[in-house]
Amino acid sequence: MKYITSGLLAGLALTSGLMATAPQTAQAATKRTAYVRVQNRTGRNMKFVSVSHKYSNNYQEARTWLNLPHRYSTRKSDSLAVNYNTGAFTTGKDWWAASWVNSQNQFCQTSPNNFRKQIDALEQFTIRNWSTINKATQTVADFAAEQASKSGPKTAVIAQVASKAVPGAMRLIRSTINTTSTVGYKQHILRSSDANRTMTIQLLPHGQARITSRSGVSNTIYKCKNLPQKGRKGSQKRVNYRFEIKTSDRAGAGTDSNIYLTLDGTKGRIGPFKANSKISGNAFERNDREGFTLRNQKNIGRIKRIQVYSDGRWAGSNWHLSYIKVNGQTARFNRWLDKGSMSRNF
Repeated sequence: MKYITSGLLAGLALTSGLMATAPQTAQAATKRTAYVRVQNRTGRNMKFVSVSHKYSNNYQEARTWLNLPHRYSTRKSDSLAVNYNTGAFTTGKDWWAASWVNSQNQFCQTSPNNFRKQIDALEQFTIRNWSTINKATQTVADFAAEQASKSGPKTAVIAQVASKAVPGAMRLIRSTINTTSTVGYKQHILRSSDANRTMTIQLLPHGQARITSRSGVSNTIYKCKNLPQKGRKGSQKRVNYRFEIKTSDRAGAGTDSNIYLTLDGTKGRIGPFKANSKISGNAFERNDREGFTLRNQKNIGRIKRIQVYSDGRWAGSNWHLSYIKVNGQTARFNRWLDKGSMSRNF
């Protein structure tokens, strides 16, 4: 069994404002406590995972854990404590729900087979509440990763993560969990034999989930929806592209023509753009090595090919190009270019 270490994972007790204890009316009712851990077996890392428990209207608890990799479990010391009653005259039942965002930017939520409406509403929820979800996941994940690279007291790391994560995570949980209804929750009743023991919520591949306690096992399903990738501010990461262009060291290698470049990647294209305008002074002279950076460009993915075009504006202005580097990747030409174009793969 693998357990995520403190600093990579912080359990955030989000029960403030969610727990309400009703007076016990039956003399035989006994209040008990069990402890919940989560196992990630989905095949994907989780940015965060939240679990909510309701015992009828008596008790409501929720907790969020950050950065839970595949094949890892939350630590026993970071368990969610849940309350419930047992006894001859108790009528309450235990209800459970889990939600998370995975490394593929999918929002997932458990739901029984017979509650399709909630799953259909999930897509609309993610669109309406994208800014909250994105802030709760991205800020927290970045901060947790930063803290994981630093040394220091474990309790300090947890406290700092919690202070940044609680506002966004609380809004997210309150938006996704209906605090007055068990619609969409899975029933798994805790017994007296579960008291003071650890139970497990396993999130499995292929949309399956399993709740296991000493008293029994319950199975349910989950559905995932892709979070919206378009139509929101800042959705596309901007990147820089550093160019280095080398003119060959041979007679007549330089040119006064205008040189245009087009860069192709797995996710798009940049250009054509005029390279001369990016270089100060006389560009593309014999044996010169010129460099410039295109800043804040769209991310075109893995760079595949570069195309070079010369307008041949001056007679006899052939150019002998040695190579072009883009972000450290080299495309070698070692040939003459008159008016027209040529291309090379990286």
